[in-house]
Amino acid sequence: MFLIACVDTFLIAHFHTFVNAVFVDIFFSSNPNEAREFLTFYGRQNIWVIALFILCSGIFLFAPYEKILNIFKSHTKSNVKANSLSKAFALCVCIICLLGAGFKLYRVYSEQSIMVYLISKSSYMRWGDSIANTINNQSHIAQYKELSKNYNAFLQESQGAIAATRTFPNIVLIIGESTQKNYMSLYNYPLPTTPKLQKLQESGNLIVFSDVISPHSHTNQVLEKVLTFKNYENNQTPWFKQQNLIDILKLAGYKTHWLSNQEVISIYGNAPEVISTRADITRFATINDSYTNETYDEILLPLFDNMQDIKSQVKSTDSKNTYIFHLMGTHLHYIHRYPKAFDVFTPQDLISHNLHTLAPYPAISNTLLNNAQLRTKTEYLNAILYNDYVVSEIIERFKESDSIVIYLSDHCDEVYDFRDFAGHTESMGSRFMIEVPFMIYMSESFKSHYPEIVKKVQEAKDKPFMSDDFIHAFLDLFDISAQDSIQSRSLFSKDYNDKRMRIFSGKDYDKDLKHDNLLN
Repeated sequence: MFLIACVDTFLIAHFHTFVNAVFVDIFFSSNPNEAREFLTFYGRQNIWVIALFILCSGIFLFAPYEKILNIFKSHTKSNVKANSLSKAFALCVCIICLLGAGFKLYRVYSEQSIMVYLISKSSYMRWGDSIANTINNQSHIAQYKELSKNYNAFLQESQGAIAATRTFPNIVLIIGESTQKNYMSLYNYPLPTTPKLQKLQESGNLIVFSDVISPHSHTNQVLEKVLTFKNYENNQTPWFKQQNLIDILKLAGYKTHWLSNQEVISIYGNAPEVISTRADITRFATINDSYTNETYDEILLPLFDNMQDIKSQVKSTDSKNTYIFHLMGTHLHYIHRYPKAFDVFTPQDLISHNLHTLAPYPAISNTLLNNAQLRTKTEYLNAILYNDYVVSEIIERFKESDSIVIYLSDHCDEVYDFRDFAGHTESMGSRFMIEVPFMIYMSESFKSHYPEIVKKVQEAKDKPFMSDDFIHAFLDLFDISAQDSIQSRSLFSKDYNDKRMRIFSGKDYDKDLKHDNLLN
């Protein structure tokens, strides 16, 4: 019970919630480096409150009072009184800590909802329910691995359900991580965080989409929707029971490649890594050192360059290739995401541009960021600058060929945008966790061969879109039809439903979140 209380106290202090299935799922799907960085990052915030709670609780529960008193003169009235006072003091401190945590929760939830929750589930029931849901999800993954064993039968059943009216030599998908568009100069942030991508935009080869959000604020929950036909309307159907992007591309005749800087240790723990094994060629950058090394995303460049016959394969107009790059992007701990050469932005840059307040740009607040917050925010900006370099270098490898490159971040990180919080969690979600960058690069050769694709992309760039419909848009853009494809869910279709409600954390994004400056 003591351990449960400590974990709940940590979650309340940082995420305004008790333990739940999402946190347990994230725990099991995270790799060792991510877990260590998570504890390092959040462990330094409000640590004295948590430490005080644990210390006082431990003293109150486990202190050997009899032995301590016997060292002096046991069972005297003064010692008995001291014993009682020490217990009372420890109890008072624990009550104060719990009341403080309760008040913090009260500001997030309504009084009725929190009372209903606390009455309906005890701590043991809450933990049991969370673990049971996670075990159920892990059983889904086991079933998916069973499906992999029977892939030949699946191919036979699905062969007629996939149709590709034409093919493209090189289709590239770059999946980013935790990158918020509002910190990219490509999206008008005042500091030059994306200079290389801006040059590509100015050349007319890069089309930037202005109104795209993710359905969740965690990688696993997002990518099981992005890479399959799962969405919030059919959320009751597990992702592994839906067609996925890799298998569809293979059935359409494409050779599929997956290159990842996410660690292979989590390969049987989350949906994207399981789906990645469906590719014809799968390469993980950290397969030999996933417990210790921190590798930057540029490691994927030589991994790609050294693939057999890759240069001739990319330049061939007769080939049919899909390449998926899965980046670590700007995942916290941000300082670990970039080499020293990209340690460019400083707290002074934020101060000189009036970006040093606890408010979303361009709003100005009277609450100034402290030194630790300024340092974290500049580390995030440097990570975005490095991400700009990596994405541009991937594009560079395809610019002289007949290629199209799509970049989409899974979700975002909020970084002291309006409150004392950096990271992502759905229990206290904000628009800054889901306003993702989405862009499409088309080489000159591609533009000349497929002008109708260029037109579709340009016409769609300002339409509202949520990435749980990504697979519909992707397949439609490349003239691939599957039995679950729906034209009204494709951003590039003339039948696209741009009035579809975009839901995040139980809220309508367009009505409740999009225009909220969150200063009140």
